[in-house]
Amino acid sequence: MQIPHTAKREHIERLFRKKDWAGLAEFEIHIIDAASPLTDCGHYVLASLGLEGTVPLIEAIQRIPRTPSRATGIVVYSERGDIRHFGRYDHTTGKVRSKWNFGPVLEHALDAVPSCYGTFAEFCTLQRAQEYFHERRQTSLFGPEYY
Repeated sequence: MQIPHTAKREHIERLFRKKDWAGLAEFEIHIIDAASPLTDCGHYVLASLGLEGTVPLIEAIQRIPRTPSRATGIVVYSERGDIRHFGRYDHTTGKVRSKWNFGPVLEHALDAVPSCYGTFAEFCTLQRAQEYFHERRQTSLFGPEYY
């Protein structure tokens, strides 16, 4: 799905760069969790699936299967195939919950993201995401590992 660069997205990016989280309310972008200890969008998405943000899982999320069809689950923002951002997408509300770098967890419209997050969005259903990570899980003497 194309998400074109717009003046709105450029303005959102300026606010993002200044860490003006309150200013984002103008674009109906709302703070959901200001105190989240998670460091980025990948860790946030993995935690929302009940998974720890280990190096193998952060690498695995980069290869998560995607489709252009909107579906509740994970949204992946990219630019020319280069993944820029992840979030949790709710098809019933059309809203995304995501963590913008070290900032708070935000809820926003699918296209209400900084321009630097790319011009393309793809989706992975919640069920497929869970299957994908389960397929990569293996058990060792020291507990579950992912590859």
